[in-house]
Amino acid sequence: MVTDPFAPLRGISRSDKEENHLQPFRGRTDIIIKTMAPLSNSQRQSAEAFEISYPGEYEIKNVSIRGWAITASSIKYQVSSLRSVYLLEIDDLKIVLLGHLVDENKIKNVQEYLEDADIVFAPAGGEPLIKAEAMAKLIRQLKPSLVIPTLFNNLEDLKPFLKELGKNNAEPQEKLTISKKGLSKEKMLIGCLKI
Repeated sequence: MVTDPFAPLRGISRSDKEENHLQPFRGRTDIIIKTMAPLSNSQRQSAEAFEISYPGEYEIKNVSIRGWAITASSIKYQVSSLRSVYLLEIDDLKIVLLGHLVDENKIKNVQEYLEDADIVFAPAGGEPLIKAEAMAKLIRQLKPSLVIPTLFNNLEDLKPFLKELGKNNAEPQEKLTISKKGLSKEKMLIGCLKI
């Protein structure tokens, strides 16, 4: 499964400071989930993967997926795109993808479904997405065992989010290996991937 894959930017010059050094996903996957998509609904399934870009309920390869639409709160946040949050249930793990959330109030009507998740992928880079304080407050309400920060450029961008959660830092890892028995509701962990 791959979430929010991207293609390399062509014809756009970026300064060294803005370069994030991420590489596009290369490999095979059964499921692709996009948390931001064009407003026109056109689910697609290729021989390689089933792509989920819109809210709904899906059952693919023994993975249960529920998605809910969230909308941006102003024109500067690209209201021409539909944003969604997803709940995935894989084996005995409950995983939440908060995607491109800009305002915690946008998920109030579905928050009960997202609470007590084992893992939450949370946008943690601050504006133009949800602010660090609001994201940390939402994380405390959802009570996950593991938080994986997303949508940040560098570790400096991550510091306000970590501070709001009472964490001094997060040691970036090449990969995370996760099992239900390695997670605990008593102590929330931060899993930071190297970028």
